[in-house]
Amino acid sequence: MPEWQLVILALAVCSLLAVSWPPLLIALPILAVFVALTLIRSLFQVWNAPLPVVDGRSRLLLRMTTAWLHLVQPFARLAGRLGRGLTFWRCRTRHPCTGPLARQSALWTTESHSPEDRIAGIVEQLRRERVVVRSGDEFSRWDLEVQGGMFGGARLLLAVEDHGAGAQYVRTSIRPCLRCGAGILVGVLSVLTLLAAVDGAPVASVFFGSLTILLAACVWRQMGAAATALVNATHKLRPHESAQ
Repeated sequence: MPEWQLVILALAVCSLLAVSWPPLLIALPILAVFVALTLIRSLFQVWNAPLPVVDGRSRLLLRMTTAWLHLVQPFARLAGRLGRGLTFWRCRTRHPCTGPLARQSALWTTESHSPEDRIAGIVEQLRRERVVVRSGDEFSRWDLEVQGGMFGGARLLLAVEDHGAGAQYVRTSIRPCLRCGAGILVGVLSVLTLLAAVDGAPVASVFFGSLTILLAACVWRQMGAAATALVNATHKLRPHESAQ
């Protein structure tokens, strides 16, 4: 997978930073294992590849070419993804980021609709805007989730109170959600930044600190944009109703 090459690149950078901060030398044997696994896989594929019956020199050249293609193929896929904008920091919605803050709203309406119909209307509006949205199941504590990106999104919880004669009180709660992997990564980078600073390694500390800030900004943007998409979708469905 292309992500495998990113892991190798990260381990290689950590190994280089070991010149500034010796504890990072632990990344060197891990890097060696990852590279060895990559080479072993390529050689295994070459060994089992069906090759035409040719002389020994041509056969060796074919095997070397096949091994090289197996090595560069993930890098070609990774370059293609990055070139087409399929990056891990991209935001899946074009809505502006207004901050990943929890939002609650209440609506008094005389137009009676079931919660399922209101949720379906919000989903339709989001999909019309090409926003990636998924519905929660019967065990989820939320009704809809908008995916802002790889690191974060926002979730909507909707409740409807019937007051008779078609009157309803609709409550919505929108909260940002952080992917578990993103939280772990931010935590690890923060710890490495502090440890490097305490250990007197400014180069490593600045490097990891910069990564932490960039990742946190990316998470903030993705969660904020997803929350904005949900807010806009819920507001567009009630143009003639009174919100509180």
